[in-house]
Amino acid sequence: MQGQTVRLLGFGMVAVLLDCQPFASGRQSDLALAGAALKTQPQLTQRNPQDKLVIRRLWEGPGPRNFSAASVSPDGRFMSEMDWATGHLAVMDLLSGERELIAGQLVYGPYDYAFSPVFSPDGRQLAFTYRSEERQGYEIRTIGVDGSDQRTIVPNSGWAELQDWSDDGLLILALLWDDQSKDPPMRVGLISVMDGAIRFLKEYDDWGTGSSVCALSPDGRLVAYDLSSSQRADDDIHVLPVDGGREVALLSGPPDDRLLGWMPDGSGVFFYSDRGLTKGIWTLRVSNGRPVGEPMLLRGDVWGLEPIGFSRDAYYYGIWTQQPQLHTAIIDPQAWRLVTPPAAIEDPSLGSSSYGLWSPDGRHLAYMRDGQRGPKLIVRPVTGDDSREITVPRVGPVGLLKWTDDSQAVLMIARDSSAIEVFKLDLNTGTAANIWQVEQAVWPHPLTIQFSRDLKTAYFARLGEVSPTAEARPAAKIVGRDLASGREREIATVRFGMQNLLLSPDGQTLAFVDGERPENPTRLATVPTSGGEIREVYSGPVRIPTTLSWSSDSRYVLFADLDAQANRYSLWRVPAAGGEPSQMELPFGNPPGLRFLTLHPDGNRIAFVSGESRGEIWVAENLPGTR
Repeated sequence: MQGQTVRLLGFGMVAVLLDCQPFASGRQSDLALAGAALKTQPQLTQRNPQDKLVIRRLWEGPGPRNFSAASVSPDGRFMSEMDWATGHLAVMDLLSGERELIAGQLVYGPYDYAFSPVFSPDGRQLAFTYRSEERQGYEIRTIGVDGSDQRTIVPNSGWAELQDWSDDGLLILALLWDDQSKDPPMRVGLISVMDGAIRFLKEYDDWGTGSSVCALSPDGRLVAYDLSSSQRADDDIHVLPVDGGREVALLSGPPDDRLLGWMPDGSGVFFYSDRGLTKGIWTLRVSNGRPVGEPMLLRGDVWGLEPIGFSRDAYYYGIWTQQPQLHTAIIDPQAWRLVTPPAAIEDPSLGSSSYGLWSPDGRHLAYMRDGQRGPKLIVRPVTGDDSREITVPRVGPVGLLKWTDDSQAVLMIARDSSAIEVFKLDLNTGTAANIWQVEQAVWPHPLTIQFSRDLKTAYFARLGEVSPTAEARPAAKIVGRDLASGREREIATVRFGMQNLLLSPDGQTLAFVDGERPENPTRLATVPTSGGEIREVYSGPVRIPTTLSWSSDSRYVLFADLDAQANRYSLWRVPAAGGEPSQMELPFGNPPGLRFLTLHPDGNRIAFVSGESRGEIWVAENLPGTR
């Protein structure tokens, strides 16, 4: 396999090229040629019915971040997804292992991003959802794979996850949520490519937090989908007639059955299941929207499958080989050094873990796990007893903010398409109560929202007006808001670039990282919650403080410092009143990607997230129902 290279061709898309064979000599690296290549579709070969399923690995490397939000072109050459580093639309070529940016008409603002792309049936276009900061909402658009012919088909779609494109090119299948509803139901809908009209097929109020897959049958008559509920994690697979009719359960019961898609000839569905004492790829025949016979196992012992999608004659999926994990370690606070090597808090196969926070009484560590079944809150006793897994009762990206002083509840934050919600989750009952519905003018990151110990005051950064000049940056104001009255008071004004805001345990001081000075783009500073002078406590011309924590006595600010050239982090602490910073001795190696730093109340233990995402892309060939 060829090495992975990166070329920037313009402001728009990213292409990752994955192959077992190099490109021919003299290949031009403009993905306008990729669009032309997709116009020439390969001929499907007739397969011998006796051929056995073949599974082979295409690629291994860093990322992508979300396999289930990707799609594969009809000829199996390209895969499209969101590029998480930039928010840009990405196209991944399954041929050579290179990365490229596509020049085109898609222009991004600083907070815009594109996601959930799907290929048109001829492979020449992509449909995708676009987040527009200017319009404070979501749109559904189409664009050529070469970046041309961009068109908005639904200007105000709400949150939409595009799933499939009909074989006749006229309809796009999507999961949709209403922008204006606080607790929106999930709806399955068909979107007209011509005029953007939406026809809703099903509304689902009790939708679970796991990812769902929807797929149109090749003849366009049926929609198959898997859904979990908030009461039950295991998926069932259903089918619904597009032109009206009763929903039919194809697969139900205790097994966790996850839809992969329809057989290319429409004679049945493929699914991923834990039935039969193994996790594997199964098939079930379907006739007139009803199951026929029993499921058949095609390949067992396929673990960690993350669905991507079908080409015309093969199925593509991803497997995570490495994901960022929450680690803990014993430290010597006097010598400021690690005593034990960092250890991952749980088995990485369960998913990525983040947002670790020790309880005020020091007895538990809470963190978020983002796995195949969606985000979960995990509460793990320090004693090593069995941890508790709590389903988060919200849709959208969810983060953990803080424990309540009694160690009986946590504050969490969820961002949907219209606002940011902070809610209090009772760990005994699992019920959630809204604390604050945050308007979009608040700095859009959970690490910049803090609460007083009595939960009466919220501290956050409010965005300023964007300057019309390219040189100037929009200012941000740190404010305190009385949640009962809604009154706000300004604490400090900083320049654009705020990355963290953290309240000290005694509630007297806020620590933050901002981009105050052009000649030194980042600094770590403190300011009293009552207002007053900003005190710079750390700065550096090259390294960037990225994650903050406080010592339990509020005397020190802890931070991770990035060496951008080496892509490695170091741990530091600096007196909050000012003074020389001290670097932690790391005898067990320098961890990559360190963030979400937190110190135990006793000062003798530390937790942080470290690690990089790596994955593999696999293809399953010689499938039943292919030609």
